[in-house]
Formats: sequence, C-alpha cells, structure tokens
Amino acid sequence: MVRGYVAPTSRPAASSSGWRECGIAGGVIVVGIILCLLVGGAFAAFYLWGNGGLAAPAPSPVAQVVIFTATLPQELQAPMPVQPAAAEPTATLRPTEASLPPSTATLGPPMFTADKNSFCRKGPSTVYEDRTSIDAGNAVKILGKSGPGWEDWWYVEVSGSKCWVWSGLGTTSGDLSNLPIIQAPPTPTPTNTPVVLPQTCTGTEGDGPIVVGSQVILEKHRVINGSDNWTSPDMDVFVGQTATVTKLSGYDSQNCPGVRIDLDGGKWFWRIRDLKLP
Repeated sequence: MVRGYVAPTSRPAASSSGWRECGIAGGVIVVGIILCLLVGGAFAAFYLWGNGGLAAPAPSPVAQVVIFTATLPQELQAPMPVQPAAAEPTATLRPTEASLPPSTATLGPPMFTADKNSFCRKGPSTVYEDRTSIDAGNAVKILGKSGPGWEDWWYVEVSGSKCWVWSGLGTTSGDLSNLPIIQAPPTPTPTNTPVVLPQTCTGTEGDGPIVVGSQVILEKHRVINGSDNWTSPDMDVFVGQTATVTKLSGYDSQNCPGVRIDLDGGKWFWRIRDLKLP
C-alpha cells in the first residue's frame, strides 16, 4: 500500500499587534517588582530606625600581647633623677612714688644763694681773712664742700674768685650729691698786733679800746695845745701803777678823751693818750 505524503500546511504568522501587547505586559510586571522592592526596603528602614537602628557589627577579634618585665637588683638599678622642687612664686611689689629714690635728672648745678650780705673767706672758718663778699640775693656756683672738722662750709666761685662761705648765711639748690671734699688751707698764724690808743685830741676820736673795767697803767700827761692837764704832786703818786677804769669821762679842755679810775676814787681826769695797756 502506497502511503501518500501529505505536505504540511503552513502556520499563519503572528500578527505584530500581539507581540506589542506581550512587551507591554512584561514591562508592567518588571516595574511592579521594582516598586515592591523599594516600598519594602523603605518600611524595613523605618522599622529599624524606630527600634534603635541597626545592630552594631560584632567586634573583630584583637590579638592580645602579653609583656613580661624583669626587676633588676637594687645595686644594678640606675638612680632615678630627682626633679628639683618648683620654686614658689613670690609677689613682686610695685614701687610706689614714695619708695623711689629722688631723681637728679631735673636738678641743675649746685648753687648757693646768700640770704644776707656775706663774707667769702680764704678758708672754712672765721679765723681766715675774707677774700670777697656775696651780696644778698646773689647766687654763686658751689664747687665743693668742707671736710671733717670744718663742717657746714661751701667752696664757691664768686666773680672768678674761689672762696669759702658759711652754709648758714644762705640756701642751696641743685644737685649736691656729688660735691667733692675740698681740703682747707693751713690755718693762718695769729699775729700780735699792738693795740694803739687814740693819740690825737680832736674831740672826735673816741675812747678807742678803753671801756669800763679795762686795766690800764697810769702815766704822766704830755703837753698838748699848751696844757698837760696835770696836778702835781697829787697825781704823781699814781704814776706807774695799774688801775681799773670806772668811768669814761668824755673830753677835757684840750679835746683829749679821758677816764676816771679806782685808785684815786675817781677824783682826777686821766687822758687816754697817756695811758698804757698791761
């Protein structure tokens, strides 16, 4: 029996509209899955945040190191350095105006101003002769000061002349701190200057050094202006004797000054020009 061959009939091709529908349906499914995952992840994160967050990861194991130490004997140990004790802070006092030394920056040169007319002498004492004078109110420069034994004298310069003035005669100004000590010159040797009694008879010479209480040696009067004003022999007995003046009697008729004495009870007028001093 001969089997006949039947040719397969061709399958009709799928239309393009069917494939498009299948692609759309698949895309919707994929988008839905992604949305589900996002929503689920959001809920999970919100849940964990409300319950204290994610659990901390377990700490990784850390290797422990064991250190062995050995103690040396006392004699082999190095001495430990001793730290010096810290010094306690001390309060620093700020100097006050009263505690500060006086400043010499504004002081001028040392000067002496005379309060009255003053002698300026050759040395720091009244035993020296005066060299010049300083008028009251005048200021002179101080060059130095006196040393031990001659205190309170200034060595000054007056119109180019150097001399000594006593400090009590004026006031000082300027810086006196660095004045040098000036050695005093040798003390002058005193001279015995004879005392001269008035020898003229003018009525104006006065009594000289004779005062009440003076000791005098009586001598006979010499004639002057034609008269000696002498009574003999009453006054002769006293010639050469030492008497004490009891009164200054003024002038006699020849204008000679005279005195009264104790030896004759003040009876006779004794001319001063004819007396002698012991």
